[in-house]
Amino acid sequence: MLNPVQDTLPFDDLAEIPNASDWCQRWQGRRHSFRHVSEGGFDARRYAVEAVPEKEAKEFVVGHHYSGSFPSARFRFGLYDIGTGEARLCGVAVFGVPMRAAVLTLPLPDLQPDVESVECSRFVLTDECPANAESWFLARCFDELLVLGVRGVVSFADPVEQGHEYAERLLIGLGAPVLRAGTDPKVWLREALVAVGARNQRHRGVHRFCRRFPRVAA
Repeated sequence: MLNPVQDTLPFDDLAEIPNASDWCQRWQGRRHSFRHVSEGGFDARRYAVEAVPEKEAKEFVVGHHYSGSFPSARFRFGLYDIGTGEARLCGVAVFGVPMRAAVLTLPLPDLQPDVESVECSRFVLTDECPANAESWFLARCFDELLVLGVRGVVSFADPVEQGHEYAERLLIGLGAPVLRAGTDPKVWLREALVAVGARNQRHRGVHRFCRRFPRVAA
């Protein structure tokens, strides 16, 4: 019996961004930027983490995150800058219900989905936040979730830059026509890819991260 041979696929793999990086991603008006850890400047005494109302959280996420959307949320936490004496929202973390229960039950089969386990579906900090702010913010969110009975969190990260606005700007920069009002985006995309001579590339999938919390001592 001959050994099976896999045919070479007619496209390349998309280059991935390393998981470990000295750069911290920030958002402002649905456009991303980066802060380098060497900048430092984070002072925990200047910040506070509190539960944030859904309306306020949604406005913040929709206004800054590239997706322009707000997911189904169970818990919402805000990062507030209190350094000036008046709390100002500068970050939001959303933990909620994924599209499929398997998102939680596969990596955390012993935890009740949407109760003991949740998905971190949005994590957005504006570009005013110093480098390393997200580490402190996320740790405080985990502390709050543990008190609320959550025992595990699952999150996903796309190792390839994404977002339709990013892709649109990139294609236009390469010579594609500008997307005009009233134009079907699908038609525009087909024409844009032809105009810039694009070729197919394979996306190997998102990275999954899972954090299990210790049980609170009685």
